[in-house]
Amino acid sequence: CRIGIAQDAAFCFYYRDNLHLLQLAGAQLIPFSPLTSPHLPSQLDGIYMGGGYPELHAAALERNVSLRRDIKSFSEAGGVIYAECG
Repeated sequence: CRIGIAQDAAFCFYYRDNLHLLQLAGAQLIPFSPLTSPHLPSQLDGIYMGGGYPELHAAALERNVSLRRDIKSFSEAGGVIYAECG
């Protein structure tokens, strides 16, 4: 199971225990940056967007149109997305 983990200045808060438990359950955690990655990592089974400060990076997040399209397509195809507070 491959889970994309949003990790950058906008999404930077994760409980280590949660990530550890996902790995113990067999998940491969694949980091990506909603601020700078042009696309989602390939062949994901889920996306995990942790807490952080996306409101402080709203303009940069909005400019990353290609990644936003990938996330929308992933969701519309039935992909699982888990997002915490931001």
